Amino acid sequence: MRVRFRFAAMVCAVSLLLAGCEIEDDLQIREDGSGTYRVKVLVRKVLASSLGRIRAEAAREGFRIVDEGKTADRQFIVFQKDFDHVSSLRDAQSNFDWTTERRGLFKREYRLRATVSSVAAENFSRRFTVVMPAEVKSNSDGARDGARVTWFCASGGTIEIVSEGWAFPVSRNVLFAASAAAGFVLLLLLVVLLRVRRRGTAAAAAEITCRTCRGGLTRTARYCPACGDLAPPPA
Repeated sequence: MRVRFRFAAMVCAVSLLLAGCEIEDDLQIREDGSGTYRVKVLVRKVLASSLGRIRAEAAREGFRIVDEGKTADRQFIVFQKDFDHVSSLRDAQSNFDWTTERRGLFKREYRLRATVSSVAAENFSRRFTVVMPAEVKSNSDGARDGARVTWFCASGGTIEIVSEGWAFPVSRNVLFAASAAAGFVLLLLLVVLLRVRRRGTAAAAAEITCRTCRGGLTRTARYCPACGDLAPPPA
């Protein structure tokens, strides 16, 4: 199901009316392009009533509130929502393109191109943090740290991020199924080996024959259980 992120556009629209508004976006993307989008909105305490409109819009879009509180001069609220694919974040204010490409048998390249519109508001700031599935190899803007890129984009713009990491040549589901099948086969072999060993032990234990009635005796038996004669010494 496609998720529409009109909420992000609405937050930017509200910020036009709020001098000193701050937005902190956190975008975490998994290997298949799915992930989690979190946005923190901070406004001056004298304008805290505007958060009610943002809260209502967030609820309509299916966001959940994960945190809210106050700083020395700000009041903030944090919303979060999961998405099936990062391209579902596209709206009138932003665009997201995601591609993956194999680099050899065990490596994969992940590429994100994100564009956001500028916001013409006094003292407006926006910090956009992107966490890629693997270590970032290049980024056209912002500062990178491992798999994370932090981009200050109050004036809008476009950023391209490329990361590269290890990847199995088959999907995790296939790998899990193969591992489960291999585990089952090993367990079955272990059971068979234990049974063969027990049979061999039992056969070895009954190798002695009674000299009187020719009945089978265990090596530890002192007397024949059938005739009561003294058991012969083991060979």
